[in-house]
Amino acid sequence: MEGIITKGSGKRLLDKIRSFLKSFAKPNVVYALCQDEDMALEGLSCITYNGWVFAFKIEDEHFVVYQIIRGDILL
Repeated sequence: MEGIITKGSGKRLLDKIRSFLKSFAKPNVVYALCQDEDMALEGLSCITYNGWVFAFKIEDEHFVVYQIIRGDILL
């Protein structure tokens, strides 16, 4: 039923994304900078989930997402 919009599907997707992001929010981990030059200059790291790119920083022990971008836009 993935891809079919049903009642609650938005919340389920948000829960999956939140769980995915939490798996990267680890203490004392240093992530490589984004391959995109502008985002790298801002000190952002990037991870992808299901075609989306999440640009983030870990600041004062907080995992902060700065941008969410459709991956095909960055090609």
